[in-house]
Amino acid sequence: MDINGYKLVCTCDCCPEQYDVFKDGEQVGYIRYRCGFFQVDTPSCMKTNLIGEDRGGEFESAIESEWLIEAIEAIDKHLQKN
Repeated sequence: MDINGYKLVCTCDCCPEQYDVFKDGEQVGYIRYRCGFFQVDTPSCMKTNLIGEDRGGEFESAIESEWLIEAIEAIDKHLQKN
């Protein structure tokens, strides 16, 4: 799946649902949703947590697309700063 030039590779599609995020062939992020907790990090050894909050509920397709876009925007903003 691609969002705004970022490639999302689903590494697990059940609990937890998680994605590795790539830009120009390099991993630039990690997205995870488990037990209501939504987390977005950079993948480096000095990883940065960009989003980490309890959102409850199920990861349904309408919510999923909104949250994945939000995650990509947070990753993009972080990369623009660095």
